[in-house]
Amino acid sequence: MSIVPPNEIGRSDSGLASIAAVKPWCRTRTAIPWILLSVRLLMVPFLIFAPRGLTDRAVLLLYVIAFVTDYFDGASARHFGTATPLLRKADSAADTIFYLAIAWLIVRRHPQEFSNNATALTVFLISVGLWYAMDAVRWRRPAGFHAYSAKLLSIGLLVWMIVLLGGWRTGHLLSVVLIFGTAAQVDSMVISLLLRHDCPDVPTVAHALRRRREALKTKS
Repeated sequence: MSIVPPNEIGRSDSGLASIAAVKPWCRTRTAIPWILLSVRLLMVPFLIFAPRGLTDRAVLLLYVIAFVTDYFDGASARHFGTATPLLRKADSAADTIFYLAIAWLIVRRHPQEFSNNATALTVFLISVGLWYAMDAVRWRRPAGFHAYSAKLLSIGLLVWMIVLLGGWRTGHLLSVVLIFGTAAQVDSMVISLLLRHDCPDVPTVAHALRRRREALKTKS
């Protein structure tokens, strides 16, 4: 049995108190990205089975909330150092499911948007399919590089949603966004081909080239 000297008792109690105070904070900062991610998933049933009384402005508000949570779940995970492969996979899955729900809602409410931009939409979907197929072969999973081009695509989709659900004429705005989206998919495919190992957070082709050179130097 160990005996703590009298002058160390207060110090030991203080240390234990500090550890006890840190543990809840560690759990909280780990949970924050998951909570933000879950917000988007909770919206999915509501978007799919949207009540008739749900206005376009209300849908737009939900979309903006989802956009903000999508940014901050990744930002908070990187800030707190809690980004894990499981979280990255869950984030990609949540984004895919959410955008499919949004697409379903737009088809029901504004079908002309997709029919008027069918060519750009088809090319974009083909590029998405090719990227997913490439990732399945190279990395055995959808890669999440968080490329700047993908972030700009998200902003472009937000602008389109604001114009559409705000009641303004969209013209061929969706085609412009989807053409850029196709370029963003090509950008991600080039990044994937350049990397020698599966890496998260590769924002540009230049970053991929740098990591490739570093990997070659390490190997040699």
